[in-house]
Amino acid sequence: IKTTIVLAPSLFDAHHTFCFPQPAFAKTLFQYDDDDTDLVKDGRVVLLSNPATFRVNGVTVALTSTDVVADTMTEQIARSGPHKVNRFQRVLQHILSQRNMYPVFPANRRVPLDCGRLKAARFADGGK
Repeated sequence: IKTTIVLAPSLFDAHHTFCFPQPAFAKTLFQYDDDDTDLVKDGRVVLLSNPATFRVNGVTVALTSTDVVADTMTEQIARSGPHKVNRFQRVLQHILSQRNMYPVFPANRRVPLDCGRLKAARFADGGK
């Protein structure tokens, strides 16, 4: 069985960039000179940014370590019309329609948003 480990940083990592979106971990963290092991080059470890999208067996997976659903629900102001829509469903519709992994601005105080890097929070498929 071939197992691949997918690693993405979190805002709670003590040793990584404390802003969102975050770059991937450095490849050098997974290189060992004593026995010439390079887990990234060997394909055993895949390093992703936060947020990120990747494909598994033809399925696109999006991930982020921030609680974008809770943060969006907290900031959302909506009035129910004649067609009641579940709040969770409405938040997911916002995320998908805006093609952004963190569509909340200003950000929750727990999320130090780097506005200069917001382009990295867009869905990788370009809105298709």
